Amino acid sequence: MTNYNQLSVEQRDIIQTLINQKKSFTYISNVIDKDRTTISKEIKRNRYIKSNFYDPFDQKGIKNAVEKCNNLSKPPYVCNTCPKKATCFKHHLYYNSSIAHKHYLEILKSSREGIDTNEEVLDEIEHIIVPLIKNNKQSVNQVFINHKDILSMSKVTFYRYVNQGVLSLTNIDLPKKVKYKKLSLIHI
Repeated sequence: MTNYNQLSVEQRDIIQTLINQKKSFTYISNVIDKDRTTISKEIKRNRYIKSNFYDPFDQKGIKNAVEKCNNLSKPPYVCNTCPKKATCFKHHLYYNSSIAHKHYLEILKSSREGIDTNEEVLDEIEHIIVPLIKNNKQSVNQVFINHKDILSMSKVTFYRYVNQGVLSLTNIDLPKKVKYKKLSLIHI
């Protein structure tokens, strides 16, 4: 029954329809052939707040709404079918399949953009690690061994940052990287 693919637009439409029909997560999971925790996570991840004070996916606003309404901390985690929503003055959380799919695509796109570290970490690397490699001619391996607290990334990521020009290092500054010649594999 477990299918590890991402949810499609059609599956999100079914989730929205069945939530509006007050069906259980188990029922929904059987219909779309996904685990019921997938349904729960999908709704919690892509519910949005309808408010004049917060942006739709502002986590602070969503957390605030959940704290003020006990119904939002249990399934279905949204106000789609709440009988009191017309007279309730609290912030409302909703699940809409098209909005959820757009939000999913935005998150997917942003996860593949830019570099995955903050400016403070890059400054620390520039001021501490780069001089060790450039001036003291230490290898990347040695720097990673001695400065685990600063270098929270993998060596592959470090080399990628060098190639992308994120750091003021170049391949010439890396002692071992320029020593080895790339060999092409020849099949005989």
